[in-house]
Amino acid sequence: MIASSLMLAALLAQAPVLTLSISAPAGSFDLGDEIPITFVVTNAGAGIYEYSDRNYDRSGRMAEYELAAVREDGAAVADPRAGTKRGYIGGGLSGFGKLPPGASFTKTVALNLWALVDAPGRYTVTGRYTTERTGAVVQARPIVIVVRERSSDAMGRYVSGLGVALAASKTPENRDRLVQRLAFTRDVRAVPFLLEAIDAGGNQSFWASEAFAYYLPRSPAVTSQVIARARDRGLADATASVLDDLGAEPEVIRSLIASSLEPARRSSWFAAALAAQRFGDDRFMGRLIAIASSEDAADIRTAAIQAIAMNRTDEGVAALARWLSDRDPKIRDRTADAIRIAYRSRGFAHGRALRPEDFPELAKH
Repeated sequence: MIASSLMLAALLAQAPVLTLSISAPAGSFDLGDEIPITFVVTNAGAGIYEYSDRNYDRSGRMAEYELAAVREDGAAVADPRAGTKRGYIGGGLSGFGKLPPGASFTKTVALNLWALVDAPGRYTVTGRYTTERTGAVVQARPIVIVVRERSSDAMGRYVSGLGVALAASKTPENRDRLVQRLAFTRDVRAVPFLLEAIDAGGNQSFWASEAFAYYLPRSPAVTSQVIARARDRGLADATASVLDDLGAEPEVIRSLIASSLEPARRSSWFAAALAAQRFGDDRFMGRLIAIASSEDAADIRTAAIQAIAMNRTDEGVAALARWLSDRDPKIRDRTADAIRIAYRSRGFAHGRALRPEDFPELAKH
């Protein structure tokens, strides 16, 4: 027992011991600004601390760097994601860091990702860092920031400037940052620029969809702008999800899917097929089968096959069965994968599920 205690004490003496401080170098901000908070993690122990060194997460924020804010009256500032129904796959590319005794590393995170700062005033900000391997939490001492009032005219100029900069930007990283900053304004005048970002695809589209889900006011005026653009140009990859987040009627979303699947709207087929996987409707089936049977791009055909599998019809089952015997092994594999997914993981899909007897061998898996 004594030997074990001595060994444990020796191990603890050699373990890393982390401390955390946070700071806001600017100190004061205008309402609607991005509010960067810098984390400084220091190893005050005797051992090396190993960690994943990353700058983004596919979920939108890195959970190990957590922030919260409190108003002067003691009321907690709302988390933008509190009470939302979205699900996420986290993770992302990262490096590997080693922090020797006495060394520090820094990471800057926008407070706006964790708190809806929606009024001028003084805010007390707290931060904590969660270690990757053990889940231990390191807390920082609070800091105080000041958020100044910004007039409506000044906000309009600020939003317009961000939009102009976004249109002129040449690098994906800068465009992503500008879309985030547009989201943080929480101003409806950002909507046209955010819709352009959705059409652009990639991370821009992701951050623009975050803006509609968590930051912009949910109002008929915002929803109508998104619908009008989709009617004019067809669906983009994130449009159906944005409309669902805004509370648009499912029938409105389905009508946009139907029009975006039409032969003249080829640029919208992929987005429409993705949306049809969630908002299944028998009226889509003929066009989905035609797209999946075409010589079009593999990603479009695969999305259409998956949409067919997510909303069972006799016509769709017959088409899936044909593709399982297709001469092209890639079509056979994509179809089998789509059927397995439809049996195993339906998520938010609203269509009819496949029956076990439709594809009994694939249903087993």
